[in-house]
Amino acid sequence: MLTTVKSFSQNNINTATDALMGRFTRAMESDTREKISVHTDKWVYVAGETIWFKAYCQYEISQKLSRLSKTLYVDLVSDKDVVVSQLLLDNQRFMTGGKIVLPENLPEGDYWLRAYTNELLKNDTTAIFVQHIYILNPSNSNSILLQKKAERKTGDISPIAQITFYPEGGSIIAGTDQVIAFRATDVQGNPLSVSGYLTNDEDSVLARFSTNSKGLGKFNYFDENDVKYTVHIKDNNGHDLTKVLPSSVSNAARISITKQTDTSIILLIALGDALFKEEAPTTITCFNKEKLIYAASGKGMYQLEISKKTFPEGESYFVLFNQQQNIISERGFYLAKNNINIDVKTDKINYQAREKVKLDISVTDANNLP
Repeated sequence: MLTTVKSFSQNNINTATDALMGRFTRAMESDTREKISVHTDKWVYVAGETIWFKAYCQYEISQKLSRLSKTLYVDLVSDKDVVVSQLLLDNQRFMTGGKIVLPENLPEGDYWLRAYTNELLKNDTTAIFVQHIYILNPSNSNSILLQKKAERKTGDISPIAQITFYPEGGSIIAGTDQVIAFRATDVQGNPLSVSGYLTNDEDSVLARFSTNSKGLGKFNYFDENDVKYTVHIKDNNGHDLTKVLPSSVSNAARISITKQTDTSIILLIALGDALFKEEAPTTITCFNKEKLIYAASGKGMYQLEISKKTFPEGESYFVLFNQQQNIISERGFYLAKNNINIDVKTDKINYQAREKVKLDISVTDANNLP
């Protein structure tokens, strides 16, 4: 059931929303809590290879890059918590990219990348970044890599593939339309071309999908409570793979962008069963570079149409508050107005692996000014 909402421009915000936004803005300005993110070039490696990564230290609320900590630590540890390698990165100069060369005799198995600062160790160890990595070693007679090579040679079994699902808003909420993005990769972390379909408990086909050249795809369906949904995937070699979707979450909230036009976006605010009450009030806000650009209040599940004129170019983010003024959902939104021209030229066309590349980058506005 959709209910009505009240919208406010940044110059016309009611007293309660104004007070909430004031406290939230002050919290962003004074926020010193750190959040670490790490991006690796792939998720499966062979012993002797190099893990290439980039790490980011940000303030938790504002998402701005943080220089609060001087040093950022990145560890590679085994499943027995034995440190294989540790790097110290210069966070104050934002020199947080690095590499870890894996020993050729490293045992095959599960490993973990950990990233943290001294501040996190002192104040909140639960915020330490942890990412799972699997390392193969073909010198091991029981190596999965050797087994899969043999299986692929006979054509009987599908190669190792990682299928990762990304529900819009972070959670699947029963009783609402879902948009599920996914990424498919092979054993080396390369994009995988797959196609497939989604079924429910009764084996009814609810959606069909395929990936693009980057191994990315998405599908839509309506999620019903207590129903198991299964994804059936087939790669270009005819190998099959099935995976059950994560269950719906009853205590989650979601901000969905259901439609976009040249002039507006349509938002849907959805609440899980544990949060949903027909009169449950929430406040939806939007920020761009810590500046409040939109606010609205509504009850239960509701829909909003927002003019894109409200949004400057670049990334903005929606934040949803419940009646207790706690954040219950967030969602980013990027608006491109084609006001920026970026020209990138390399010093030559072909390069050797890991060879240095010289780039000339020119950034101009719509009037061709720097």
